[in-house]
Amino acid sequence: MRAHGKISDSGEAKLAVWQPAQALTEPDSEEVRLCVGFLRADLSKFFGSFADDWLSLFHVLDVKVDNFEVQTVLEFPEDLERVMPIEVDGEAAVIGLDAATEKCLLDMVSKQYTDAGADIIIEYLERRFISTLCKSWSGSAPLNAVFIPQQNERSVEVVGVVRLFFKLANTKCVVCVGLGPRLLSLLDRCWRDYVVQSQKTQVSRMDAKKERHVSFQLAEIAVPPAMLIDYLKAGTLIDLEVPVSDAVTLRLDGRKWASGRLCQFKGKFAVQIVDFDIRQSNIPSGNTHIQIEIAGASLDERTLLEHSSPRVYILTEEVLSPTASLIIGGEKVAEATIVEVNSRFALNVLPK
Repeated sequence: MRAHGKISDSGEAKLAVWQPAQALTEPDSEEVRLCVGFLRADLSKFFGSFADDWLSLFHVLDVKVDNFEVQTVLEFPEDLERVMPIEVDGEAAVIGLDAATEKCLLDMVSKQYTDAGADIIIEYLERRFISTLCKSWSGSAPLNAVFIPQQNERSVEVVGVVRLFFKLANTKCVVCVGLGPRLLSLLDRCWRDYVVQSQKTQVSRMDAKKERHVSFQLAEIAVPPAMLIDYLKAGTLIDLEVPVSDAVTLRLDGRKWASGRLCQFKGKFAVQIVDFDIRQSNIPSGNTHIQIEIAGASLDERTLLEHSSPRVYILTEEVLSPTASLIIGGEKVAEATIVEVNSRFALNVLPK
């Protein structure tokens, strides 16, 4: 946020009260629930030897494979050529291939095959795929998967998807694994635990009962001390000189921490973290700094570690409102209504 702000003439300005319920987007509830774990998980941490098991087969077939990439998403593609059910720890899941991937895998094994032969080849590769998943899994408990061709894949409840991208003989391929609720929850929990445990220094000092405060800052302005009383007077219109947008700065216990995108969730303020590379405000020395705070949340130490990543959502208990707090030195000194003036944010200071 730029360190600007000036008193405007409220009699000449055309004001419109900011309406957060209309202005802010609302993410999908599953995206919010899984943003900390499954949707940001690096599954190579749990299936570390997966690629190695296939390299021997590709070497024998004299096929080059590279550009491995894994993505975790929520929607299972509807246009796949082949979808086959499997069972993982007693729960149904599916493996899906698009037409280009299926043809590439078949051509890798044999250039000539019948329909029956194609089914045998693909089924062998699918069985090898789930066998490799089980062998390479490094979780605390074994992972057991079996091939179940007799089950109708339409009965499978897919709530999350792992997409494996790779380049095989210069063809871009993708294998989609549709997950059931229990398997998705397992991967979600494993990644959340991994994130916390990988930050061993912080974990060793972690106080489970200590809460940290994250505030969402709309802007920060510099005011000459002689003018401070005018800025805080009821009825004063302060033009923040920043465009109306969803951009906010997150402060952790008063210190700048991250940039974010303000949004709403079930009628309350929320924010999605964008980046942790924060530019320092160029505020002239000798002025009083006023932070314009719109909402905030208290997080325990573990939750803070889990949420210290881009694209993660932080929820609040603060109901949507066009009211902001003016903060000086960590203390609230006034409240104001957020308004829009010529597509810029401004504040109308409220009586105390």
